[in-house]
Amino acid sequence: MANIRDVARMANVSIATVSRVINGSENVSEETRKKVLNAMKKLNYKPMMSFKTTYRELFKTIGILIPDIRGYHYSDIVMAIEEYAYSKGFDVMLALPKGEPDAEQHVLDQYFRRKVDGVILGELYGGSKLIQRFEKSGIPMVVIDFAVDEINFDTVNVDNIGGGYAAIKYLYEHGHRKILFIPGPENSPAALDREKGIRKFLDKV
Repeated sequence: MANIRDVARMANVSIATVSRVINGSENVSEETRKKVLNAMKKLNYKPMMSFKTTYRELFKTIGILIPDIRGYHYSDIVMAIEEYAYSKGFDVMLALPKGEPDAEQHVLDQYFRRKVDGVILGELYGGSKLIQRFEKSGIPMVVIDFAVDEINFDTVNVDNIGGGYAAIKYLYEHGHRKILFIPGPENSPAALDREKGIRKFLDKV
């Protein structure tokens, strides 16, 4: 069975572009739209359409988007979310786009179209522009592990700048001078903040 990646590959466009065509976005040229629609037809790809709903109706579904679940604290976070959600009669939809902005766009498109009751969002590598419409729609969103300064969402976060600062300060004050810093992914908000904290301390010594 064909999926959205197959359509994007055949049409020679990004996954995000296919999502825009499916959602009827105006930010797609007519030529590109035709290419995508032709690819969908050839592959017999039928995206799930939006559910019909009335105001205040609950779907009892929470969407979760996190970069990955392997070898990191996200596995514990997801287990805790699932346990609490199920205790309240909610289902959980989990997506792991692995830090790929196109995949993040596709997942968020699906969550938006399916009218989930809320979204819990881990690090977002594609930037805050991907979630602006959730603020306008009124769909609740909680952001974990990074800050979205320009959009008003509830956030559960740690002080990564302060953590980086404290770590390098501790080593420096204990006489260490040849210190190796292994950063995370270059577009990870948390990793960038830790590096900011380290550089903040080094600028003072």
